[in-house]
Amino acid sequence: MVVDATTGARREFHDPEAMQAALSTQAGLDAGKARELSRRAAYTLSKDRRLALFNEDGDLYVYRFDTGSAARLTRDGAEELGETFSPDGAWISFVRDSNLQVVSAGGGEARALTFGGDEAHLFGRLDWLYQEEVYGRGDYQAHWWSPDSRRIALLALDQTEVPKYTIVDTRQTRPQVEVWRYPKAGDPNPKVRLALAGLAEEGLLYADLSAYPEDLLIVRVAWTPDSREVFAQVQDRGQTWLDLVAVDAASGKARRLFRDTTPAWSLPSQGPFFVQGGDEFVISSERDGFEHLYLYKRDGSLVRRLTQGAHEVDSVLRVDAATRSVWFAGDAGDVRGNRVYRVSLDGGEPQLLTPEAGTHTAVVSPEGTHFVDTHSAAGKAPVTTLHDAAGTGVRPLARADQAAFDRLGFPAPEFHRPRTPDGFELEAMLYKPADFDPDRRYPLLCFVYGGPHAPQVRDAFHNLNSLYHSWLADQGILVWVVDNRSASGKGLVSAAASYRRFGPGELADVEAGLDYVIAQGSVDPARVGIWGWSFGGYLTAYAMTHSTRFKVGISGAPVTDWRLYDSIYTERYMGTPEENEAGYREASVLAAAGNLRGRLLLICGEIDENVHAQNTLQLAGALQKAGKSFDLMVYPGNRHSVVEPSQRRHLYGMMAEYLLSHL
Repeated sequence: MVVDATTGARREFHDPEAMQAALSTQAGLDAGKARELSRRAAYTLSKDRRLALFNEDGDLYVYRFDTGSAARLTRDGAEELGETFSPDGAWISFVRDSNLQVVSAGGGEARALTFGGDEAHLFGRLDWLYQEEVYGRGDYQAHWWSPDSRRIALLALDQTEVPKYTIVDTRQTRPQVEVWRYPKAGDPNPKVRLALAGLAEEGLLYADLSAYPEDLLIVRVAWTPDSREVFAQVQDRGQTWLDLVAVDAASGKARRLFRDTTPAWSLPSQGPFFVQGGDEFVISSERDGFEHLYLYKRDGSLVRRLTQGAHEVDSVLRVDAATRSVWFAGDAGDVRGNRVYRVSLDGGEPQLLTPEAGTHTAVVSPEGTHFVDTHSAAGKAPVTTLHDAAGTGVRPLARADQAAFDRLGFPAPEFHRPRTPDGFELEAMLYKPADFDPDRRYPLLCFVYGGPHAPQVRDAFHNLNSLYHSWLADQGILVWVVDNRSASGKGLVSAAASYRRFGPGELADVEAGLDYVIAQGSVDPARVGIWGWSFGGYLTAYAMTHSTRFKVGISGAPVTDWRLYDSIYTERYMGTPEENEAGYREASVLAAAGNLRGRLLLICGEIDENVHAQNTLQLAGALQKAGKSFDLMVYPGNRHSVVEPSQRRHLYGMMAEYLLSHL
């Protein structure tokens, strides 16, 4: 359906019966699949919304809404990834057999733009490392159309020197073997180059980045509106600086616009977001310890700073050329939630558009006249509302039914701000049972994550873990969620506390939070547990081997020694093992296995390609050698998260039983 945002009037966007018939009779899909595709809630659409693109069973199909016709574009059965419309809708790009290819949206033979792709050489798609740590988990896209639809910028990755890691899936009679290119801390990274492919040209034009070391990282790529240049964000391997580089699309010549540095590491910037015409752009930076927005001219000269203060810009929503303004979501100093703002490119204070406390997710209309805001808070189910550009509510669009949650009787968590001995204000929340008795002394479970820039304390409605924590509280276990300062979301100025020293600082903050909640008088200090997953699994295992405060720990998918984790993430914060031997040794759980105190449950997915089960198994071996008892649960067929429904149910039930039995 197409819905008029202001009135709610709606009309049919397409006829699903016609789409089903075309996909079946013209494109050759079986009737069941054609019916399923024709009734999806969303499609990959061309910019003008006249075409829909499908990737089914390794082949590409297109449907034209204007003519009601469908076509099958590829039919070789090879896996095709990253399918993307050109801006004019005439072409579709995709990666097959590690080579970038294009095919006309009207049908015809696909044409390769790159050659020589194989398992170790990737053109237009990312390897595991880059998608996990740079461009976003699950996003393997590594090619970008120019606005004029004549060229494609792409990354070319050479993994030849990257060590392989083998994972064995034992669910079959004959175990299945997976081989991943996975550089651990200090290993060779994939070599990356920025290239340009022209639809009317042969071969690739490589950007001249010879001024940079061979092990550089290319962490963002964007075209200028006039299609004349490609802007790339380039970093050193240790991510201690970030350069914004402009590459001429005709010659490949590169010029550096500016270098960004911080007191610790540098993360990829949001942007550049070009103002209409491309003579100016907006980009984010953490250079002063907080992520803020800056306006630059195309030549790299700074025009002005747009936002400032001891708070952060979380995400840029839209740069509006007509009103010369930037829409963004930011925390306004309260990292438990966020709000929507608009700030002028010509300077001035940001305008607050959503004053309600809690968490806001906004989408701005293409014309910048309205935005849709979904708002929730602790104890308040999500409400989606249409607003005008001034923030005034126009009409409600959707409301979640809170009654089902209210019937469960789970109260919203209490928010707290404990102070550490050195005066830092932590963020925390406490789950209590509905029948909480202030005269009773309860067992307490601490939930942690702990990794840099990864807060868990949120003023938002329930997610899976918060429902689980509410249920545990109803069983008589108070649940305390606390963010150590490096995880708190209070800027790089706070996150940098963990720079080159994972472990001690995070634990000290968790223990300071624990002191605070115990002092409230309702916690039995002899019955305190801790649990977490991934970095939280690491912090849990670290706490159980470096503290005497915890009776029980549940450590899910933990890194147990940072030498075992991937290069880009680990080296960003810790440097290489060669550069920071003392830091790696101090951060290791393996090295401290003999100091385990309390009851520890280790959990891992058998085929986790992210935090390998090797971490858990090496810790198990170290604990055995130290004569320490522990418990272990392995989930066959699952990776970094336990996602198979029956096993996920088993996971949460098993953890609850463990806590109720031992805490």
